[in-house]
Amino acid sequence: MNLKALFDESELTQRITLSRRHGQHHPDHGEWLERYYMLEVTAIVYPAGQDDLLKLPEGERYLPAIRILSQDPLVEGDIALHQNHRWRLTQLSNFAHYGYYDATAVRHEGTAQPTTRGFVVT
Repeated sequence: MNLKALFDESELTQRITLSRRHGQHHPDHGEWLERYYMLEVTAIVYPAGQDDLLKLPEGERYLPAIRILSQDPLVEGDIALHQNHRWRLTQLSNFAHYGYYDATAVRHEGTAQPTTRGFVVT
């Protein structure tokens, strides 16, 4: 069963913004450089269920979570902007042969931002 037709239903889908990181080693000095770029995807977003939470790493099971279905590829670590919150994609399933990609995302706020440098060890 191909679920591509679900993404044609305007009542189910919405546009969400993903922040995706891309990194590489600098050719001269080998330092790791990381940049983020934004892209918009059409997705179906809904609250994660109890079974979805069991698939998450143990420390993330108590965080608010959502499910994101999209025809565009989703990448672990992407940050989705949805309803004025940031959500980090953490559990992925590739169902491309059925017409979509599936991700569970957990709320990603405060000091958990991907560009936060954290504490400096001296």
